[in-house]
Amino acid sequence: MRLTPGLYTMRCIAVRPRHMFGAHKLELKFQMPGTNDFVFGYLHLGRGPEPEVRPGSNYAKLWLGANDGKKARRMSASLFRWAWFECKVGDCTKTHEGKMHTQPYSVVTEILRFVQR
Repeated sequence: MRLTPGLYTMRCIAVRPRHMFGAHKLELKFQMPGTNDFVFGYLHLGRGPEPEVRPGSNYAKLWLGANDGKKARRMSASLFRWAWFECKVGDCTKTHEGKMHTQPYSVVTEILRFVQR
């Protein structure tokens, strides 16, 4: 699906851990309001043997926003599911090898902030 690049408020409908390009990621599936269309965004969770949430990371900042600023020992990714976020959407035009895609597609390039549950 292709969106005009820009800022959108979207709902996260699914989360899943991934290991991609030598790093741990959290994949977030965002749905466009009023449609069945979706785009994906990713949060970096480190390159070590296990995923790691560091203080000050985008994951930690978004998680604290979604949890009303309350800290917790365990920052479960399930908190992101069904929450609304302001996201920056852009076009993915190249593969991870730097080759041009035959059909560019939209991706969440940055998750800016938690909006509401």
